[in-house]
Amino acid sequence: MVDNEEYQELKVSHVSEQDVYKGWVRINKDDRKGYSRKDMVIIEVKDKKSKLIRKVLGTDKKNCILMDFDTRFNDKKWNLKPDESHEFKITKIKRCRLDKILPYYLNHPDVAIKISSWFSIISIAIAFISLIIAIFF
Repeated sequence: MVDNEEYQELKVSHVSEQDVYKGWVRINKDDRKGYSRKDMVIIEVKDKKSKLIRKVLGTDKKNCILMDFDTRFNDKKWNLKPDESHEFKITKIKRCRLDKILPYYLNHPDVAIKISSWFSIISIAIAFISLIIAIFF
C-alpha cells in the first residue's frame, strides 16, 4: 500500500443516479494525494472505526467526496450525511494485493459483480479439486 498518513477534510455529497450501486467514489483530481483515477483505495473517516474499499473516479466538484447512500452509511458504522465535512484518510492499494481487492468484489454493491465474483471463486475451487482427483486417482 502507498501510505498517505494525512487526513484531508472533504465535504460529503451524493453521487448522480447513474453512479448508485457502482462501488466507487468521486474525488476531484486536485484533492487526490498519492492516488489517481481508477485506483482502488481504502477510505477511513477520522473518529470512525471502520474502513471501506472503493474505486476512485473524478468529478468537477472541489473539496468534495461524492458517495452513494450505501457507502455513506457503511453498514451503520459511518452514517455520513450530505453537506457535512469530515476528515478522510485515503490510502491507495497496490493492484497485486488480492487480500484487499478480493473482498471488494465479493462484497460489491452491484449484485451482478458480487455473484460473478463468487462463481469465480467456486470455479477455482472446483478446478483445484478436479486437479487433485486427476493426479491421485
